[in-house]
Amino acid sequence: MKNIEIALKKLLLKILLLFSSSKKSKNTPLRKGEKVLFIRLNKIGDALVTTPLLKLFKEKLNLEIHILADIKNHFVFNDGSIYKNVVIFKKGIGGFLSVRRYIKENNITTVFDLHDDVSATVSFLLALSNAGNIIGYKKGNEELYTELVDKPDSSKFHVIDRYLSFADHFGVNYDKSEINVNYKINEVSLKFVEYYFNEKLDKNKKIIGINISAGSDARFWGLDHFQRLTKDVNSESIQLVILASPSDREKVGAIAVNDYPIFTNKDFNVFSAFISKLD
Repeated sequence: MKNIEIALKKLLLKILLLFSSSKKSKNTPLRKGEKVLFIRLNKIGDALVTTPLLKLFKEKLNLEIHILADIKNHFVFNDGSIYKNVVIFKKGIGGFLSVRRYIKENNITTVFDLHDDVSATVSFLLALSNAGNIIGYKKGNEELYTELVDKPDSSKFHVIDRYLSFADHFGVNYDKSEINVNYKINEVSLKFVEYYFNEKLDKNKKIIGINISAGSDARFWGLDHFQRLTKDVNSESIQLVILASPSDREKVGAIAVNDYPIFTNKDFNVFSAFISKLD
């Protein structure tokens, strides 16, 4: 059933592109205070790597930034000083029409597609969009955009640097040394992690965390690899901690074998607080 759905989406996309009129690049400058919608669906990591660009646009151009996000990643955009509003995309024709209505009611003038590859879902959103400017990478669905940005080679540029090409395209100046992922960690999570560090870990040692969770079994490195890594890293001067999502608890047990502390938590904010503490 899933394969049929994918095939149908691809067919509909081809039809959509066939009947879309090709739009030449306007090269329209972004105006300070402009109302802009950024589309970034999919998972947590996909959202996190866009935050440096969004923060930069806010600081340099004071854009009114609206985000169309996924149920899986919307909580990443939690800095109220940057984002005017975060909308969770709902699948189905109602979801597409809702986005179109949102753009109109909020006087959104420009839409950014922050996806590296062609997405049928995003392409439909762009086709239905009533915004004057639609901006994205050159990647195979150019007919949907009013302005195109050259896509940097993924084999040569880090994903964050690739997103910064949008800033370069619009002549936004920045100090690369000040570019960082932006995510606000709440005080409750920080205090919880502080307690864990004080009670469970030896602060006289260098604390190193090894995260075994990769989002899917297909991306899991393997028990043997992690077992060898922990043995190679561990020493008397190091406090090793195994990090994982709760769903990987069984794997953690096979790796740690009661030799190392284990930190699991389903709350992304708590997990982020732990990582920040390691810094």
